[in-house]
Amino acid sequence: MALREIVKCAFFTPAPEGFWGLNLFIQGPPGAAKTSIIAGLARSCGLAYERLSPAERGEGQFGVVPVPGVDGYLHYPAPAWAQRFGAGGVLFLDEINTASPALQAPLLGLTQLRTLGAHQFGSRTRVIAAANETADAAGGWDLAPAIANRFCHIVFEGVPAQAWADALLTGFGRDAAPAANEAPETAEACEARVTAAWPEAIAIARGLVAAFIVRRIDLLHVQPKAHDPSAARAWPSRRTWEYVTHALAGARIHDLSPDDTHTLIAGFVGDAAAVEFAVWRLAVDLPDPAALLDGRIKWQHTNARLDRTLAVLQSCTALVLPPSATHRNDRAAALWRLIALVAQDAPDMTLSAASALAGRGVGLAALPAAIAAMHKLHPLVAAAGFTGGR
Repeated sequence: MALREIVKCAFFTPAPEGFWGLNLFIQGPPGAAKTSIIAGLARSCGLAYERLSPAERGEGQFGVVPVPGVDGYLHYPAPAWAQRFGAGGVLFLDEINTASPALQAPLLGLTQLRTLGAHQFGSRTRVIAAANETADAAGGWDLAPAIANRFCHIVFEGVPAQAWADALLTGFGRDAAPAANEAPETAEACEARVTAAWPEAIAIARGLVAAFIVRRIDLLHVQPKAHDPSAARAWPSRRTWEYVTHALAGARIHDLSPDDTHTLIAGFVGDAAAVEFAVWRLAVDLPDPAALLDGRIKWQHTNARLDRTLAVLQSCTALVLPPSATHRNDRAAALWRLIALVAQDAPDMTLSAASALAGRGVGLAALPAAIAAMHKLHPLVAAAGFTGGR
């Protein structure tokens, strides 16, 4: 496992909530280099870094201790270190499983909304957590399902022995100077690169996840029973599948290996669901939606692979739906022509894409291709309850 690459991918992947960074929870034995990898990556990217430990500094560091104000009201002041995060940074929740059940509730706001008491962090603040296994922690508790389901769970046993020995000689990178030809990518540069590539990457990911879930509806939400230890780990839910969509897009942009991509996805929905999703992704062999709509590649619909047809239409739709989409009108026209073609013998496969496009008014009034396609689909669209665009 290339943990540093996985962490960097998570740091520089937009989350569904609108801020930078997917929440990681890295578990492993003591001394596995979890902290040094996280701190080193934050430092190399020029991001502010703060380590918080529930066991060491108590609840005051989480902004939940009321303080009387001169105005006669109680306030929840943020700790002094929070002021350093105006330009973003990395909040590292070390030994997170030493947070008592009562303290885990405030952590929900920090992990999902980037709030700490009454303080709101900006969109460039990342949250990452780490811990030993609960049985090895000093006074540990399993995470409640509500907070566990907001993290990507990574099990890291540590760097291999030879790599550890090499790192020991150089001080684990703590005091090593960068190589003369090394130019670390700044956070701002990485964010700009990801932002430029994001529309196509997220369109492909949305198409794949949506088509897979339609095929395997039983995997949409599989919550473990109460008091099941696996409830504190990764399991499929509507939330985690949305995280998978963003993780898959991020893995594509950051060129993660297939194994590391699987690790990231399994960290959200569990290994069993991730394996099935990986096998299906390999079989479906989704074409690039931008290249397809621009006419740079060809794709042939076949009734023998309707799941592939659905994935293609879903990814193309996700690409053209945003108002700021590149070449939106031309690509919308090409998509409507594709919908009309597929509708000749598999109209059910086109209903979701056509309804989404029509609901947003994407080319419906101006494109002859859209009118022709909707004419063919009118009986199905009417039966689905669609009444008009916006």
